[in-house]
Amino acid sequence: MLDKLQLRQSGTSTNLTERLWPFLLVASQVFPLVTFIMLIVWVTKYLGGMLWNGGNQEFNIHPFCMVLSMILLNGEAISFYRIFRHNSKKYVKLAHAVTQLIAFALAVVGLVAVFQHNEKKGYVNAYSIHSWCGLLTVSLFGLQFAFGLAFFILHVTKENLRQDYLKLHQFFGKVIFIMTIATSIMGIDEILTFTGKYDKLLPEACLGNSLALMFIILGIIIGYIITNKEFERPPDDREEFKALSEVDNE
Repeated sequence: MLDKLQLRQSGTSTNLTERLWPFLLVASQVFPLVTFIMLIVWVTKYLGGMLWNGGNQEFNIHPFCMVLSMILLNGEAISFYRIFRHNSKKYVKLAHAVTQLIAFALAVVGLVAVFQHNEKKGYVNAYSIHSWCGLLTVSLFGLQFAFGLAFFILHVTKENLRQDYLKLHQFFGKVIFIMTIATSIMGIDEILTFTGKYDKLLPEACLGNSLALMFIILGIIIGYIITNKEFERPPDDREEFKALSEVDNE
């Protein structure tokens, strides 16, 4: 066990999973970048662009912000602890928190955009299963961020309670990411259905479907990284339960 731990700490591969790490690392960064480019093209070229004007362009802010925040930024944030598992926990924890804060802020902007658009157009708000799932997902994300901030950044509880809550925090992080992917796919389907041209498989429909497939691929890649124990930080690392002020600079 000690030999294996030393190998992991030195970065030496111990099995096939470890040898796959460089490819997984590249994939975890390349696929989000490609997805972001596809998202920009889909929103700007095929959906008409984004503009806070109360019209369809304001609605387009919604899918852009939600995908950017809840899938791309959130996916990056939850994988930081694996990607930077040999780096100082203080800075990894700070990067995780800041990224999630930005993601939550963008998600709120996305929600405001779609609600304001619907009100100006006279549409009913929050009637579809996509809307209900989306509101639940963002609400859970906000609670997850608030509890994580209180427990792991502001240090408002004792260490034993933080240890108990950590598993719950990790569990809901995975659940929220899965919910986000499912809700986003429903959203793409809803947008393309409303265009009335979905069955003709025009370029906008093909790109929308391709985006949905990219979400699934991202979910598989990130899910594998964050659930594989080979990529965890060394088990004797106690910084997980310390507040930022307690962690020494490395």
